[in-house]
Amino acid sequence: MLKKMQHYYIMLTVFLLAACSIVTEGSTVTESIDEGNELYPGIKIKSEIKRDKDYHYAVHYPLTDSQEINDEIKTYIDTRVTKFMIDMAEDKLGEPVVGLHIDFEITYFTPDYFSVEFSETLFVDEAMTNMIPFNFNRVENRKIELQELFVGEEEITIVEPNDEHEIVDFLVKEPVIRFYEKNGEIIDLPKAQLVGQLQPEFLSGYEKKEKKTKENKGTKEEKMEKGKEEKQKANQKRIALTYDDGPHHLYTLQILEELEKYGAHATFFVLGNRAEFHPDIVLETMEAGHEIGNHSWSHPKFSGLSKKQIVNQIEKTQDVVHSITGEYPTFVRTPYGSMSDSILNAINMPVVLWSVDPKDWKVSSSQAVIDNVLNNVEDGSIILLHDTYEHTVNATAAIVETLSEEGYEFVTVTELLGLDEEESQRAMVINSGTPK
Repeated sequence: MLKKMQHYYIMLTVFLLAACSIVTEGSTVTESIDEGNELYPGIKIKSEIKRDKDYHYAVHYPLTDSQEINDEIKTYIDTRVTKFMIDMAEDKLGEPVVGLHIDFEITYFTPDYFSVEFSETLFVDEAMTNMIPFNFNRVENRKIELQELFVGEEEITIVEPNDEHEIVDFLVKEPVIRFYEKNGEIIDLPKAQLVGQLQPEFLSGYEKKEKKTKENKGTKEEKMEKGKEEKQKANQKRIALTYDDGPHHLYTLQILEELEKYGAHATFFVLGNRAEFHPDIVLETMEAGHEIGNHSWSHPKFSGLSKKQIVNQIEKTQDVVHSITGEYPTFVRTPYGSMSDSILNAINMPVVLWSVDPKDWKVSSSQAVIDNVLNNVEDGSIILLHDTYEHTVNATAAIVETLSEEGYEFVTVTELLGLDEEESQRAMVINSGTPK
């Protein structure tokens, strides 16, 4: 066993060295650590982002107070990123390649146990998303094996008519246990149904601290009415800045400061799992007069999900935003701009994409973002940005200053579109560029 592990780590080291040699001229790699908050004590978020002229990857994973657990997670991340880099170098992925995105959701958290599910999205023309579970014993600082889940020596067997399912992995969630099958299927079984079959420590939940909900300044109806009135102003050029993938523990707050200097308002399409980590930032964003939109819970490609999974991604984010702000988001922006009739039917909310995409997720130059926006913006534009990059903060400052001098007003999506209640119930799709 020891020799096998030594061999594995030697091979991983070789792969990592190979991956490092693949970095091409013009590539940039950035790393950051988000300190997290009291919701998950001792958990931080590590982000690693690489941009290249032809592709990028962005990976986000938890850092715990256990080095052994961190090593287990980092080995998984390094293996996935290295394979992506080598496949890119050897042209195994085809064209066009946008990149690799790995994010995570903490699904179970107690003083003794910790479960996390990673979503891996490889975007090659059409995106493919895989879900990878990890369950850890925080007392013994190790991964929990499948057999430890059960009472007794026999694993649980899920039997359906003419079909027996072989379980290969699991994830502790609330209020279910998620089982991963050899054939790739995923089954969620209610914990109440598994009493007596599973160890009792996996059947109870971690009581999360209640988030404070504050009354908002103005209702959605008032904001929509204001938008309709302002939309009728003569000769008033109006655009909507929108930011995806936050909130970020540093850059979102810096963007809010830049917008405040010019009285500019924007729409922030948040990820539910990030909003859960930073409720104070979400609330501050709303109280500053900005709009909160729904960008899914964990950024998977919707075209690879079932209707039930899509609904779950949207509803969980709706609920967490409402628990923070007292208001549900009106609009959804799908990750990667995924669109189809089945996706729209599952979401059952207005979907807003964008009309100007400066690709701040791909380039590392603030000036490139600024030039793209200034060269393509027009009255009524919806601009796609991300409040997860430092260069986007700098670009925001220049964009708002320049366009304010040119007579543009920066408004939320609701104010720009001026939708009434009936219109807001219909899915609305704004022309998109390359999705991110």
